[in-house]
Amino acid sequence: MTIFSVDIAIGHPSGADLTEVLALADTGAHHSMMPESLLAQLHIQPIVERNFTFAVGGVETLGIGQARIAMHGEKWTCPVIFGPEGKYLLGRPRWRRSILQSTPVVKGWFRSFTLKGRI
Repeated sequence: MTIFSVDIAIGHPSGADLTEVLALADTGAHHSMMPESLLAQLHIQPIVERNFTFAVGGVETLGIGQARIAMHGEKWTCPVIFGPEGKYLLGRPRWRRSILQSTPVVKGWFRSFTLKGRI
């Protein structure tokens, strides 16, 4: 699993305003997760709740809503999980194509690091 940070913007699917955040792009994560407080600020509401099993163990029931995410000039409307404070996670399906078409060293957005513990 590879994890790196990337600047993204997130907003309500029907809104024009986007909020910039620094998120972790995780090659092992299938879903994006943002803090519940940020999603509430953006007027994004949970549509459904699902149980999620985490790699570090444990199962949690969390809300899922729809958000607009922008990165490198591309925008997507996609599911986003309502997570705890400080959890800015960009799931793999959202960024894969955009990152593969970029040259990280030249673009200057790739900052690699290792994380230990719960993500």
